[in-house]
Amino acid sequence: MRYAMPIVIPAPEPKDPNIYEAGNLDKLPEYPGGINAFYKMIGDNYRMPQQQVNGKIFVSFVIEANGMLSEKKIIRDIGHGTGTELLRVLALSAIWAPGEINRKPVRVLYKLPLNIQ
Repeated sequence: MRYAMPIVIPAPEPKDPNIYEAGNLDKLPEYPGGINAFYKMIGDNYRMPQQQVNGKIFVSFVIEANGMLSEKKIIRDIGHGTGTELLRVLALSAIWAPGEINRKPVRVLYKLPLNIQ
């Protein structure tokens, strides 16, 4: 009687739960086409509120090791739904090239101001 050899599947490497900032990276995360393409995507998709508003919204998010955005938060809002709209538009983001440390993709905190006029 012949017995089959067991198949050994290696355990996946544990995910790094840390969130890094730009100063600690070997390679910064990059939106396809660069940061100007990211701002263009926001500008093309952002719907201005009915009310006339001017000011700056500040948002933070994490670019995951797989390039997806998570933990999106409005840090400072100017009201009239501007922050909620920015979160909606961020959900449309393409997948980023992740930041790296020692050639391994890592989670990166990204902070961004957005001028509303």
